[in-house]
Amino acid sequence: LLGIGADVFPFWADYFDLGRDYAALEQLFRRNPPLRRAMDFCSGIRVLRQEPWETLCTFILSANNNIPRIKGIVERLCQGWGETIPKTALRAFPTPERLAALSPGELAPIRAGWRSEYLLDAARRVAAGQLDLLALAQLPTEEALAGLLEVKGVGEKVARCVLLFGFGRVECIPMDVWMKRVMAELYPRGLPRYLRPYGGIAQQTLFHYYRRGRADEVSAGAAPYPKPNAQYRVALSLFGTKRAAAFATALLVCLRCVFLRRVVSYRFGALLCSLGTIIL
Repeated sequence: LLGIGADVFPFWADYFDLGRDYAALEQLFRRNPPLRRAMDFCSGIRVLRQEPWETLCTFILSANNNIPRIKGIVERLCQGWGETIPKTALRAFPTPERLAALSPGELAPIRAGWRSEYLLDAARRVAAGQLDLLALAQLPTEEALAGLLEVKGVGEKVARCVLLFGFGRVECIPMDVWMKRVMAELYPRGLPRYLRPYGGIAQQTLFHYYRRGRADEVSAGAAPYPKPNAQYRVALSLFGTKRAAAFATALLVCLRCVFLRRVVSYRFGALLCSLGTIIL
């Protein structure tokens, strides 16, 4: 942050999360093969520490929306009810108290549709002290999550986004359609335990790679992530350990080749494997 004055440096240091050792996190992430590949493509991703109130509002506005449209809504919101920033022509994000006094009809010019009602509910809760964002920052993650879920229109994904980007709760993993695909394909039993305290940062790296880098590599002829064998995945869910799952999968192959001579369902085959394991 060269050229930044000492008076504003703390703000930007917090915003860019400079107090966190991302080099150490990269070493930790590289212990995991899928993350290692993602880090090779997009090393250096940081999770920004954004203003909590603005973060809550913008993620409420993000529901079933796209980035250009969200930017337009936020711009119109600031132009309509934000205070002018000194020495600039810009306007700040409106305060909860300013928005709480409005009606859905008065918010119609921002063209947020049904999201306006949710935005006003959040503003009224914060302005009335029902949702104390300063106190929320001190709560355990699950309690903070429960508090956010009381806001109209805030679901699990939005609440986790707010905690991750607005409060620095890097253990929170927002799950959209893309991340559900990533988790189902690469981590059907969830992230390894040693990654979970930093799951939100890992999620950002995996999300970007899965959307950008992986598609580029596959189109260029590189092999995609190896998908876990379906029989092995079912066996792993039944047994819980890799050794037992590997043995069960091998036994299933033998049963198919020697006795069945045709494909059976994965789950039925895994159950046969479990019987074989018990007998052996």
